[in-house]
Amino acid sequence: MARRPPEFDIRLNDVMVFLSVREHGSVTAAARAFSSTPSHVSKAIDRLERQLGTRLLAKSGRGVTLTPAAMRLLPLLTSAADALRRARKRVDSPRDITVASPSYLLWAFVPALAEAIDSMRFRALQLAPPGILAAMGTGQFEVALNTGEARLPPSWVAEPLGELPAALFASPALAKQLGRPTLETLRRVPFITPVSFKGGQWEPIDDGCPLPVGERLNGHEAPAIGLALEIASTVPQLTFGPRIAARQHLKMRRLVEVPVPGWKVSSPMYLAVEMDRVTARELQLLKQVALGLLD
Repeated sequence: MARRPPEFDIRLNDVMVFLSVREHGSVTAAARAFSSTPSHVSKAIDRLERQLGTRLLAKSGRGVTLTPAAMRLLPLLTSAADALRRARKRVDSPRDITVASPSYLLWAFVPALAEAIDSMRFRALQLAPPGILAAMGTGQFEVALNTGEARLPPSWVAEPLGELPAALFASPALAKQLGRPTLETLRRVPFITPVSFKGGQWEPIDDGCPLPVGERLNGHEAPAIGLALEIASTVPQLTFGPRIAARQHLKMRRLVEVPVPGWKVSSPMYLAVEMDRVTARELQLLKQVALGLLD
Protein backbone atom coordinates (compact mmCIF):
# COMPACT_ATOMS: atom_id res chain seq x y z
CA MET A 1 0.00 0.00 0.00
CA ALA A 2 1.39 3.42 -0.97
CA ARG A 3 2.03 6.01 1.67
CA ARG A 4 -0.62 8.71 2.18
CA PRO A 5 -0.14 11.55 -0.32
CA PRO A 6 0.96 14.93 1.03
CA GLU A 7 -2.30 16.59 -0.08
CA PHE A 8 -5.10 15.32 2.12
CA ASP A 9 -8.31 15.35 0.05
CA ILE A 10 -10.81 12.85 1.41
CA ARG A 11 -14.16 12.91 -0.38
CA LEU A 12 -17.32 12.62 1.67
CA ASN A 13 -18.86 10.38 -0.95
CA ASP A 14 -15.92 7.96 -0.70
CA VAL A 15 -16.39 7.72 3.06
CA MET A 16 -20.11 7.09 2.54
CA VAL A 17 -19.34 4.35 0.02
CA PHE A 18 -16.94 2.67 2.44
CA LEU A 19 -19.54 2.79 5.22
CA SER A 20 -22.10 1.30 2.84
CA VAL A 21 -19.74 -1.56 1.94
CA ARG A 22 -19.20 -2.21 5.62
CA GLU A 23 -22.99 -2.19 6.23
CA HIS A 24 -23.92 -4.44 3.30
CA GLY A 25 -20.88 -6.70 3.43
CA SER A 26 -20.03 -6.59 -0.28
CA VAL A 27 -19.06 -4.20 -3.05
CA THR A 28 -21.94 -5.37 -5.24
CA ALA A 29 -24.58 -4.77 -2.54
CA ALA A 30 -23.14 -1.32 -1.80
CA ALA A 31 -23.26 -0.50 -5.52
CA ARG A 32 -26.95 -1.38 -5.62
CA ALA A 33 -27.60 0.81 -2.56
CA PHE A 34 -25.89 3.76 -4.31
CA SER A 35 -27.51 3.03 -7.70
CA SER A 36 -23.96 2.72 -9.00
CA THR A 37 -21.66 0.01 -10.32
CA PRO A 38 -19.19 -2.25 -8.49
CA SER A 39 -16.41 -0.60 -10.48
CA HIS A 40 -17.30 2.88 -9.16
CA VAL A 41 -17.52 1.54 -5.61
CA SER A 42 -14.09 -0.12 -5.91
CA LYS A 43 -12.56 3.10 -7.24
CA ALA A 44 -14.03 5.06 -4.31
CA ILE A 45 -12.55 2.58 -1.84
CA ASP A 46 -9.17 2.73 -3.61
CA ARG A 47 -9.15 6.58 -3.36
CA LEU A 48 -10.01 6.48 0.32
CA GLU A 49 -7.31 3.88 1.03
CA ARG A 50 -4.72 6.03 -0.76
CA GLN A 51 -5.70 9.08 1.24
CA LEU A 52 -5.63 7.22 4.55
CA GLY A 53 -2.47 5.29 3.66
CA THR A 54 -3.84 1.92 4.73
CA ARG A 55 -5.92 -0.94 3.40
CA LEU A 56 -9.54 -0.92 4.58
CA LEU A 57 -11.09 -4.05 3.08
CA ALA A 58 -10.05 -7.67 2.84
CA LYS A 59 -11.74 -10.33 0.74
CA SER A 60 -13.64 -13.07 2.51
CA GLY A 61 -15.71 -16.05 1.47
CA ARG A 62 -18.92 -14.05 1.71
CA GLY A 63 -17.67 -10.77 0.28
CA VAL A 64 -15.39 -8.35 2.11
CA THR A 65 -14.47 -7.68 5.73
CA LEU A 66 -12.86 -4.72 7.44
CA THR A 67 -9.14 -4.87 8.13
CA PRO A 68 -7.88 -4.22 11.68
CA ALA A 69 -6.84 -0.71 10.56
CA ALA A 70 -10.35 -0.08 9.21
CA MET A 71 -11.88 -1.22 12.49
CA ARG A 72 -9.74 1.32 14.33
CA LEU A 73 -10.71 4.08 11.90
CA LEU A 74 -14.40 3.17 11.73
CA PRO A 75 -15.63 5.34 14.67
CA LEU A 76 -13.73 8.37 13.32
CA LEU A 77 -14.98 7.92 9.76
CA THR A 78 -18.55 7.42 10.95
CA SER A 79 -18.38 10.54 13.13
CA ALA A 80 -16.82 12.58 10.32
CA ALA A 81 -19.48 11.47 7.84
CA ASP A 82 -22.27 12.40 10.26
CA ALA A 83 -20.72 15.83 10.89
CA LEU A 84 -20.32 16.52 7.18
CA ARG A 85 -23.89 15.44 6.48
CA ARG A 86 -25.13 17.86 9.15
CA ALA A 87 -22.95 20.64 7.73
CA ARG A 88 -24.23 20.08 4.20
CA LYS A 89 -27.83 19.98 5.43
CA ARG A 90 -27.31 23.25 7.29
CA VAL A 91 -25.89 24.91 4.18
CA ASP A 92 -28.74 23.63 2.02
CA SER A 93 -31.47 24.56 4.52
CA PRO A 94 -32.93 28.08 4.68
CA ARG A 95 -31.63 30.38 7.39
CA ASP A 96 -34.12 30.59 10.29
CA ILE A 97 -34.98 34.12 11.46
CA THR A 98 -37.48 34.99 14.20
CA VAL A 99 -39.03 38.44 13.87
CA ALA A 100 -40.74 40.13 16.83
CA SER A 101 -43.15 42.96 16.10
CA PRO A 102 -46.62 44.32 16.90
CA SER A 103 -49.31 42.36 15.09
CA TYR A 104 -50.10 44.99 12.44
CA LEU A 105 -46.42 45.25 11.44
CA LEU A 106 -45.99 41.49 11.34
CA TRP A 107 -48.90 41.24 8.87
CA ALA A 108 -47.10 43.66 6.54
CA PHE A 109 -43.44 42.82 7.18
CA VAL A 110 -43.23 39.02 7.27
CA PRO A 111 -45.11 38.38 3.98
CA ALA A 112 -42.90 41.02 2.31
CA LEU A 113 -39.79 39.29 3.69
CA ALA A 114 -40.98 35.88 2.53
CA GLU A 115 -41.55 37.22 -0.98
CA ALA A 116 -38.26 39.13 -1.23
CA ILE A 117 -35.77 36.79 0.53
CA ASP A 118 -35.99 33.11 -0.35
CA SER A 119 -32.72 32.25 1.45
CA MET A 120 -34.37 32.70 4.86
CA ARG A 121 -37.20 30.99 6.71
CA PHE A 122 -39.18 33.37 8.93
CA ARG A 123 -40.96 32.86 12.23
CA ALA A 124 -43.29 35.60 13.50
CA LEU A 125 -43.51 36.52 17.18
CA GLN A 126 -46.31 38.93 18.08
CA LEU A 127 -45.39 41.34 20.89
CA ALA A 128 -46.41 44.86 21.86
CA PRO A 129 -43.63 47.50 21.64
CA PRO A 130 -42.85 47.42 25.41
CA GLY A 131 -42.83 43.62 25.35
CA ILE A 132 -40.27 43.61 22.54
CA LEU A 133 -37.88 45.78 24.54
CA ALA A 134 -38.36 43.64 27.64
CA ALA A 135 -37.68 40.38 25.75
CA MET A 136 -34.52 41.49 23.96
CA GLY A 137 -31.61 39.37 25.10
CA THR A 138 -33.79 36.40 26.08
CA GLY A 139 -32.99 34.51 22.88
CA GLN A 140 -36.61 34.42 21.70
CA PHE A 141 -35.86 36.41 18.53
CA GLU A 142 -32.96 38.04 16.71
CA VAL A 143 -34.85 40.66 14.68
CA ALA A 144 -37.42 43.21 15.80
CA LEU A 145 -39.47 45.76 13.88
CA ASN A 146 -40.73 48.22 16.44
CA THR A 147 -41.96 51.75 17.04
CA GLY A 148 -41.10 54.36 19.63
CA GLU A 149 -37.78 54.96 21.35
CA ALA A 150 -35.06 52.40 20.65
CA ARG A 151 -33.74 51.61 24.15
CA LEU A 152 -31.72 48.50 23.35
CA PRO A 153 -29.33 46.19 25.22
CA PRO A 154 -25.61 46.47 24.29
CA SER A 155 -25.75 43.39 22.02
CA TRP A 156 -28.43 44.97 19.82
CA VAL A 157 -28.25 47.68 17.17
CA ALA A 158 -31.09 49.76 15.73
CA GLU A 159 -31.52 51.05 12.19
CA PRO A 160 -33.93 54.03 12.02
CA LEU A 161 -36.44 53.64 9.18
CA GLY A 162 -38.52 56.81 9.34
CA GLU A 163 -41.85 57.97 10.68
CA LEU A 164 -44.87 55.67 10.77
CA PRO A 165 -48.01 57.81 10.26
CA ALA A 166 -51.29 57.17 12.06
CA ALA A 167 -54.78 58.37 11.15
CA LEU A 168 -58.49 58.20 11.89
CA PHE A 169 -60.53 55.65 9.94
CA ALA A 170 -64.21 55.08 9.26
CA SER A 171 -66.47 53.27 6.84
CA PRO A 172 -67.12 55.26 3.63
CA ALA A 173 -70.69 56.00 4.75
CA LEU A 174 -69.64 57.35 8.14
CA ALA A 175 -66.75 59.33 6.64
CA LYS A 176 -69.11 60.97 4.15
CA GLN A 177 -71.42 61.92 6.98
CA LEU A 178 -68.58 63.44 9.05
CA GLY A 179 -66.79 65.37 6.29
CA ARG A 180 -63.91 67.24 7.98
CA PRO A 181 -65.00 66.91 11.60
CA THR A 182 -63.97 69.08 14.54
CA LEU A 183 -63.06 67.71 17.96
CA GLU A 184 -66.58 68.54 19.18
CA THR A 185 -68.06 66.49 16.34
CA LEU A 186 -65.76 63.55 17.12
CA ARG A 187 -66.78 63.54 20.77
CA ARG A 188 -70.32 62.63 19.67
CA VAL A 189 -69.26 59.64 17.53
CA PRO A 190 -68.51 56.22 19.08
CA PHE A 191 -64.88 55.08 18.94
CA ILE A 192 -63.75 51.47 19.03
CA THR A 193 -61.78 51.46 22.27
CA PRO A 194 -58.30 49.82 22.32
CA VAL A 195 -58.03 47.62 25.42
CA SER A 196 -55.70 45.15 27.13
CA PHE A 197 -56.36 42.56 29.83
CA LYS A 198 -54.47 43.43 33.02
CA GLY A 199 -54.98 42.42 36.61
CA GLY A 200 -58.04 40.37 35.80
CA GLN A 201 -59.88 43.14 33.96
CA TRP A 202 -60.01 44.97 30.65
CA GLU A 203 -58.41 48.41 30.62
CA PRO A 204 -58.33 51.04 27.85
CA ILE A 205 -54.90 51.81 26.43
CA ASP A 206 -53.46 54.90 24.79
CA ASP A 207 -53.37 54.59 21.00
CA GLY A 208 -51.72 57.97 20.39
CA CYS A 209 -54.89 59.64 19.13
CA PRO A 210 -55.04 63.43 19.74
CA LEU A 211 -58.51 62.86 21.21
CA PRO A 212 -57.73 60.91 24.42
CA VAL A 213 -59.65 57.75 25.24
CA GLY A 214 -61.26 59.43 28.24
CA GLU A 215 -62.86 62.10 26.02
CA ARG A 216 -64.39 59.70 23.49
CA LEU A 217 -67.78 58.10 23.30
CA ASN A 218 -67.09 54.40 23.92
CA GLY A 219 -68.13 51.94 21.27
CA HIS A 220 -66.96 48.37 20.85
CA GLU A 221 -63.64 47.24 22.36
CA ALA A 222 -60.74 45.53 20.58
CA PRO A 223 -57.32 44.37 21.85
CA ALA A 224 -55.65 44.73 18.42
CA ILE A 225 -55.79 47.35 15.68
CA GLY A 226 -56.52 44.71 13.03
CA LEU A 227 -59.71 43.72 14.80
CA ALA A 228 -60.66 47.37 15.42
CA LEU A 229 -60.30 48.14 11.71
CA GLU A 230 -62.45 45.15 10.77
CA ILE A 231 -65.17 46.26 13.18
CA ALA A 232 -65.02 49.85 11.91
CA SER A 233 -65.57 48.63 8.36
CA THR A 234 -68.90 47.09 9.37
CA VAL A 235 -70.41 49.51 11.94
CA PRO A 236 -70.60 53.33 12.15
CA GLN A 237 -67.76 53.70 14.65
CA LEU A 238 -64.33 55.31 14.38
CA THR A 239 -60.91 53.82 15.06
CA PHE A 240 -57.45 55.39 15.21
CA GLY A 241 -54.23 53.62 14.35
CA PRO A 242 -51.21 53.24 12.07
CA ARG A 243 -51.96 53.80 8.41
CA ILE A 244 -49.95 50.72 7.45
CA ALA A 245 -52.39 48.55 9.41
CA ALA A 246 -55.28 49.79 7.27
CA ARG A 247 -53.63 49.32 3.87
CA GLN A 248 -55.84 46.48 2.69
CA HIS A 249 -59.03 48.02 4.06
CA LEU A 250 -58.22 51.30 2.29
CA LYS A 251 -57.32 49.52 -0.94
CA MET A 252 -60.62 47.65 -0.94
CA ARG A 253 -62.52 50.82 0.01
CA ARG A 254 -63.89 49.16 3.11
CA LEU A 255 -62.43 52.04 5.12
CA VAL A 256 -61.37 55.58 4.33
CA GLU A 257 -59.16 58.00 6.17
CA VAL A 258 -61.03 60.77 7.95
CA PRO A 259 -59.10 64.07 7.73
CA VAL A 260 -59.13 66.11 10.94
CA PRO A 261 -57.74 69.68 10.83
CA GLY A 262 -54.52 69.96 12.83
CA TRP A 263 -54.01 66.20 13.25
CA LYS A 264 -50.64 64.89 12.10
CA VAL A 265 -49.55 61.95 14.21
CA SER A 266 -46.61 59.61 13.61
CA SER A 267 -44.12 57.54 15.58
CA PRO A 268 -40.53 56.56 14.74
CA MET A 269 -40.09 53.04 13.38
CA TYR A 270 -36.82 51.13 13.59
CA LEU A 271 -35.38 47.74 12.73
CA ALA A 272 -33.35 46.17 15.51
CA VAL A 273 -31.08 43.12 15.27
CA GLU A 274 -28.92 41.17 17.69
CA MET A 275 -25.45 41.76 16.28
CA ASP A 276 -23.93 38.35 17.02
CA ARG A 277 -26.88 36.48 15.43
CA VAL A 278 -27.48 38.52 12.26
CA THR A 279 -24.85 39.31 9.63
CA ALA A 280 -24.32 42.74 8.10
CA ARG A 281 -25.59 41.43 4.75
CA GLU A 282 -28.73 40.00 6.34
CA LEU A 283 -29.34 43.32 8.11
CA GLN A 284 -29.20 45.19 4.81
CA LEU A 285 -31.68 42.77 3.21
CA LEU A 286 -34.07 43.09 6.15
CA LYS A 287 -33.74 46.88 6.20
CA GLN A 288 -34.46 47.16 2.48
CA VAL A 289 -37.73 45.28 2.87
CA ALA A 290 -38.70 47.23 6.01
CA LEU A 291 -38.14 50.57 4.25
CA GLY A 292 -40.52 49.43 1.56
CA LEU A 293 -43.32 49.38 4.11
CA LEU A 294 -43.14 53.16 4.40
CA ASP A 295 -43.49 53.80 0.65
